[in-house]
Amino acid sequence: MKKNKTGGARRKAMTKTITFSIAAYNAEKTLGKCLDSFLSLKNKAAVEVLIIDDGSTDSTAAMAERYEKDNPELFKLIKKENGGHGSTINTGMQKARGKYFRPIDSDDWVSPSTDKIIEEIGGKDFDSIVCDFLINHLKDGKEETHAYSFLEGNATHSFSSREDWPSTFPYHSIFYKTEILRKNKIHFEEKCFYEDSEYTLYPLPFCESFFYINKPLYVYTLGSSEQSVSFRNVVRHIGNQEKILEKLFDFFTRYEKTDKNVYYRKRIFEVLNFYYKATMQKDWYEDRSMQERKKTFFERLEKINSGLFLSYVGETKLRKIQHLTNYRIDWLIAKIYNFLKRK
Repeated sequence: MKKNKTGGARRKAMTKTITFSIAAYNAEKTLGKCLDSFLSLKNKAAVEVLIIDDGSTDSTAAMAERYEKDNPELFKLIKKENGGHGSTINTGMQKARGKYFRPIDSDDWVSPSTDKIIEEIGGKDFDSIVCDFLINHLKDGKEETHAYSFLEGNATHSFSSREDWPSTFPYHSIFYKTEILRKNKIHFEEKCFYEDSEYTLYPLPFCESFFYINKPLYVYTLGSSEQSVSFRNVVRHIGNQEKILEKLFDFFTRYEKTDKNVYYRKRIFEVLNFYYKATMQKDWYEDRSMQERKKTFFERLEKINSGLFLSYVGETKLRKIQHLTNYRIDWLIAKIYNFLKRK
């Protein structure tokens, strides 16, 4: 990297309003729909789309090259060795020319209201931006809007302003100013699933506020058996999920005494709850080795931050009973849980 006259590294000029970084690995079946959604934008001049080919072995790179050739001012292909989803975000952050940075998965796309969102943030300065998002259900093709009705739209809010967050902002809702990510050397776990939970937390200590736009930008596809959130893959990659949760507990321990700790706690509990619900499924609780794994993992979390873990346990009577019985009758509690859920 070239140096400027003062000896500092010269950063890429932020010539775009927003950079979208597409994580693409063997994505030949879905990438076209994703990229076509950007071709539908009216204000393409404000947008940069980086297609990060993560060592694909199919025709992903060839497809991306065609889009880049036809629209070189919009699309840019970056080839790299396989390093996992987190590595594509890390690469995109360093290559971005947009003031704001928004990762997108190759089986998702942007909504028609993206133009209005770009217009809203253009020329303005926000640490982070939160938008509504759409969930596209593959099973029936229906779209569901995930909105934040407890927030005033088109307004700036603080992460430390509430004691009762009804929900926090997942990967599909929030994005950040590129400068904040670079300046603070934000880095996400590579060769690991579920690092999108890190994305929702690690930049926040350096964000004074967020601007909420009550329009959807991200369209999230749900229902594919290949997704990491499917139960089969949760079990398959359980070690990755446990690794990320331990890192989130470490994160909370570092920032526990800050004014955003209520938000951090809520976000981590939402991530932990995903793991917890998986352990209550039949395929899990009927496997003695998986029951023991859950018990051992929860002991590790309690060791990292007992206050945080016991606060999570104390949220429901069911978790309290499981903890008090040292998870010895987990199979019975899980059966009761699933029976009550069906009623």
